[in-house]
Amino acid sequence: MVDAEVVGRAPTTLPQPPGIPFDQLRRNPWESMARIRAVALTKPRNAEELYLWAWLILGVKLPRKIVSGLPGAKTPFDLFHDLAFDQVEDVLVMAARGSYKTLTIAMYLVYACVFFDELEAIAFGAVKHQSKRCYEYVSRFLRRTGRDYPWYLDLGSATLKDAGIFGAVMNGPVVTSHLIEETKFTNGSTLQILSGTPAAVSGPHPQVTSADEVELWNWPTLQDFIGMADGGVHGYMPKRILLSVRKSHTGTMQKLIDQREEMGLQLYQWNIFDAMKSCETELGGCEYGRCQLWESCQGRALHADGQKPRDEVVRLRRLTATDKATWESQFLCTKPASRGVVYDTFDPLIHVSSRAEYQPDLGPIYMAVDFGYNHPYIILFAQDCAEELRIFDCLCVQHKQTSEVRRMVVDGMWPTDLNDLRYSEHERSFLKFVEGVEEPLICGNVGMAVYDPSRPDLADEWMSTGSSDGVMLPGFEMRPASDRGILPGIKEVRKLLMVEGGKTGIVIHPRCLRLIWELSVGYTYSIDRSTGEVSTESPTKLHNDACDALRYLVVELREPGPRIS
Repeated sequence: MVDAEVVGRAPTTLPQPPGIPFDQLRRNPWESMARIRAVALTKPRNAEELYLWAWLILGVKLPRKIVSGLPGAKTPFDLFHDLAFDQVEDVLVMAARGSYKTLTIAMYLVYACVFFDELEAIAFGAVKHQSKRCYEYVSRFLRRTGRDYPWYLDLGSATLKDAGIFGAVMNGPVVTSHLIEETKFTNGSTLQILSGTPAAVSGPHPQVTSADEVELWNWPTLQDFIGMADGGVHGYMPKRILLSVRKSHTGTMQKLIDQREEMGLQLYQWNIFDAMKSCETELGGCEYGRCQLWESCQGRALHADGQKPRDEVVRLRRLTATDKATWESQFLCTKPASRGVVYDTFDPLIHVSSRAEYQPDLGPIYMAVDFGYNHPYIILFAQDCAEELRIFDCLCVQHKQTSEVRRMVVDGMWPTDLNDLRYSEHERSFLKFVEGVEEPLICGNVGMAVYDPSRPDLADEWMSTGSSDGVMLPGFEMRPASDRGILPGIKEVRKLLMVEGGKTGIVIHPRCLRLIWELSVGYTYSIDRSTGEVSTESPTKLHNDACDALRYLVVELREPGPRIS
């Protein structure tokens, strides 16, 4: 059975780009196999030649159109092109299941081994069957014969029809041996396809490495993989390719996405609609509201140029009809599955808005403090309007004493260069805000600060008028959060997050990155690993710092009784 991704049809008329002699394939049929090999071994010089080489020699027509609308989305061909022409070094690929990830990497591995002498490449699969799938793609490319070119050749000789293009047999013209453990090329290049075990990633130092389905990898093994690639004696650009679907908000893939800038990873992403055949080609047009994909597609697939049949995507949608999270995370790639999130009603499209910006005429500022050092030290800044609680900033720092944090808030001790690497992204966001606030400074307009009741000793330091280095700083009115318990407090926050008549009781400014992340996916209930059951009576103690500060604030401002003035 031929996979949908690999096509067997040629263009009606062959383009004639310079460099690759495609026109020679129609000449003397007794010489055509030699000419096919000449084309297969002619290195493409630009995007159009590379596209034709992949289509005509490997038999794959990669999508070149993005229709999904994902922010910063790129196509499978973009990935193949950028790898082939050394435009990227370390790559993170997040894409839908069954949408050309493994296929594209297999194409690049063959390309690299054919056109670069003495190159070492290793492809790892998270599990054995993933490695086998990559090997099957590579094998199919290397074993293509004259029978795969019926549009060029009318060979009367069965010998010519069965002749290999790359010669994936012993002592062939391009490939000397082809086994799943190792494929050897006549130019000295080697390709291994292995399972991603700790032992396998600990030894060799190839120039090209790929890790498939990293969502299933454990973090220590993945770190060993990252350290493998090396330029070698020829000085090749070492490449690390990590690819996977994203399943969970706490999984390895999400962690890589969050840390991609620090790790220097270039993100490539596309979804299932970018891999589809055009509905114009299959159906003659869009079925609009009658199509089961309409809610997610909105007619985008009308302009797609992939090879996945529409009916196959419709079947996938039916199978995930009762599990919206799986459809959104593994096929639409819009967000990770957030099973067990404490504040599952939080929606950034509703609760995040720039209207939460600080306005001096709206009254005093309320601070909520969740103390930390190794864990994040969180301070929320809010204003309480009649209809909603507006969180206009979230200071998130680590490994800083209370005196240092207090100085940042009170004395404006922010760096002149906000790109100083000593400061985190969240600190720089906060400091930019403080820098732009007109008089009076934030510290002069704080009406009240509520804090974690378990740390009165740190609260005393905030209330004092001095500091550890002898500098006089104004004190704050601090009061401990009402000790009503975690679950009742969560219930109060959930009430404010409810949307009634298009309005919500909490609005958060987009700069509050840590708070938005925790509300979206970070703060979760405990999940029993053996049964998969979510315990709504037991929130975890991870990624809850900003949410705890929000809970202190909501309980203090919204509990029954007189309002704080």
